[in-house]
Amino acid sequence: MKLNAQTITKLIDGKERQVTIFPCNEVVRQKLRTLRESSNVYSNAQLGAKLGYSPGAISQYLSDDGCKYDGNIAGLEKKAEDFLQALERRRASGVATNPSKVADDMRAAFEYIRKTNDLGAIIAESGEGKTRGIELILKQHNLAILIEVTEWACDKHSIMRAMWDGCAVDGWDRCSAQFPFLVQKMRGSDRPIIFDDAHKLSQPALSLIATFQEKTNCPIALVGINELVKKLEADPQRFSRTGIRWAIAPGKKDPDLLLHQIRSIAKDVNGEMDELRDLCQQVADHHGHFRAVHKQLKFAAELRHANSDLTWVKAFRDAHQHLLRPYQLT
Repeated sequence: MKLNAQTITKLIDGKERQVTIFPCNEVVRQKLRTLRESSNVYSNAQLGAKLGYSPGAISQYLSDDGCKYDGNIAGLEKKAEDFLQALERRRASGVATNPSKVADDMRAAFEYIRKTNDLGAIIAESGEGKTRGIELILKQHNLAILIEVTEWACDKHSIMRAMWDGCAVDGWDRCSAQFPFLVQKMRGSDRPIIFDDAHKLSQPALSLIATFQEKTNCPIALVGINELVKKLEADPQRFSRTGIRWAIAPGKKDPDLLLHQIRSIAKDVNGEMDELRDLCQQVADHHGHFRAVHKQLKFAAELRHANSDLTWVKAFRDAHQHLLRPYQLT
């Protein structure tokens, strides 16, 4: 047992039991608990994925009784602090949750999928605001479940685990098969499930999701780029099950979002606004779109921080030369 560990007595199921808790940074722990409890985006599984820990480790660290995690607490908290700081910077920019035409179109597509209890594909180009749209959907629908697909967790078994953790059903006796139990519990619940970056899903994982939707009647939104359509078309049976295929038109001509990005980061742009907005529009018209604009503005801000003599226009042009951009600004 670690030094300074405390043993407390808790009344559990009518019986007194001994619980061991460990010293930790209570400020960090409470920030993570608040984040988890105030948003359906960050479950134990999602926080674990962000920090590189198992859902069980996060559950122990964030226990109601105190920190029950008997591992490298300092290491976990260092990653948690970095994550919380990055999240705060992202929120401070205002770009992540600013409404846009793309986000509105995504919400409209999601509503069709939800109201028809269908399996639907929402297709948008990379950098066009898919993540922003999902965040706004989750704000409006507290019971929606978000599953983020990654290159290292895109196979059938990884998706089964992610769905189990995301749905967070109770009552499993550990004797029956886990996933059929999940199907039984979710049947008729009408809980929407959103798969972000669904184009990364393997073919067996897509088949699993299609069958899950068919058996539970839960509305499922597959959000991804056009590669997702190609994967769905590769299997005629799966393609026929996808009731809704909604392509989000690029929002390149959304001047309000572009202006918001500039004002959020280049707060002192003043007389350079028109020229900087023209440069930002050139970036938005290429691959990466608004995400690329955001990255380049942030890079320009760092360059100006290092050299206060740089104007915003000059810093933005210099940032362009340091980023992977297969085109020149005019």
